[in-house]
Amino acid sequence: AVGEELIIIKPTREAPVLLGDSISKLALRFGVRKNSLYCLNPWIAREEYLRPGQMLTVKTSPPTHGTANALGIADRLTSKRKFKATLPFLTYIACMEYTLSDGAIKRTAQLKDIRELGKRHSRTMLLGISLGKEALSADGDARGSLIESITELAKDDGYEGIYIKIEASESNDMLAGLLLALKNYLLGKNLILVSELSGNEISDACEISDATAIKAENLAFSGKDSAGALIEFAKDNESSKCFLIPSYLADTKDERLYISDALRIARRSCREITKNEDEKSLGFSYNKFHRGRATRVNIKYPSLERVQEEMRLAKELGFGGFAFDIEATPISYFCIFNALFARADYISLLDESY
Repeated sequence: AVGEELIIIKPTREAPVLLGDSISKLALRFGVRKNSLYCLNPWIAREEYLRPGQMLTVKTSPPTHGTANALGIADRLTSKRKFKATLPFLTYIACMEYTLSDGAIKRTAQLKDIRELGKRHSRTMLLGISLGKEALSADGDARGSLIESITELAKDDGYEGIYIKIEASESNDMLAGLLLALKNYLLGKNLILVSELSGNEISDACEISDATAIKAENLAFSGKDSAGALIEFAKDNESSKCFLIPSYLADTKDERLYISDALRIARRSCREITKNEDEKSLGFSYNKFHRGRATRVNIKYPSLERVQEEMRLAKELGFGGFAFDIEATPISYFCIFNALFARADYISLLDESY
């Protein structure tokens, strides 16, 4: 029926029933609860005995309600503690380990612990690469060699795809050329391609990539509010292929802060946080001291209500999910996502580690 909610469960491991097997023996063999096996294989509750050769699902990816997934972005600042706290909410994890700059690949972080933990919990792991200054200077054979090197890095570390963070201001043709070449090469290796765009880049990137990540705040660069910008973007692009990155940055006159850093400043300076109803934002002022001189700093950041509105609207517009900077995003944002698209009580039946 139209509007009916479906729960999609994707098996990631199956096993045959052997002679003499029982539910208890299978649960012990694979380290899962009997309840989990009944939940993943409801048909066995109707049968008196298990038959040798029957295939049972013993492990699945996290269930998704509707069409939304959550993509977590980890970098060198991501703590293992915060990563563990957000892991139950995530379907995809991008580990930002490399930068592509001046035609060469450079390692910027070592995220082996996060990578192994994500793989152990059956998440889809993506190798993250930032496009730095003059990232696309290579052409012809050099570009082909570069793409082959990127793919080999992903395969060697057990990644299932590539996450490209586009920071460099390159020409549209060069950027489209790189993404198209990379996508064609990855198709033969059974790897997926996800691109993070600022909103100013070419719309071709959305069509070339398997999925894209878009920051909500960058969509409003044309002067529209976040709601109007989301609606306009959904009209011109295939929103089901897009992850929306909710607003999580705080603005000052001279710099941009994570909301968590802004709240830390408010606590340390004992400042009262006030609400601006018109702009759906919160803010406060404090004195910043440098070399004995005080400067008045005004900090403004989006309210939780605004973030909820962005997420609800993205759901209505059919976005494929949400992307979160794991360390920078408050845990309450993950809870909003979970309330919109998942049921924690259902997930707990599938894996006791949740």
